Amino acid sequence: MPNQTVKVVYQHEHISATEHSDSAFFAYADKGILSKWRGDKTVPLVEVLESFQVYQSDTKGASGMQNVASKAEMKNAFGSEDLTSVLQEILSKGKEHAMPRDARKQKQGNSSHNSTR
Repeated sequence: MPNQTVKVVYQHEHISATEHSDSAFFAYADKGILSKWRGDKTVPLVEVLESFQVYQSDTKGASGMQNVASKAEMKNAFGSEDLTSVLQEILSKGKEHAMPRDARKQKQGNSSHNSTR
């Protein structure tokens, strides 16, 4: 059975009124390994995550424009710039949204396209 990528979306409740109250943070994970990790935190995050990256959306939930979250945005929302602890909170408290394979491939294609000229 092929791995299924899910988008784990977390709307943090401590975002101040001056920040984008509709923003959400998310990461991409392997659904099966994520379920295992939630029951056994000794499973390495590198096995759970599709990329060791936190993204931010300009709207609540799974849709909207996505950008890599800055350290300042993570510090404001999570009280920490530590990527590992922020990812653990997203994976622990976030909601899974299934991702069609085509959408994941397109996201990867856009990321590589944006990094080249």
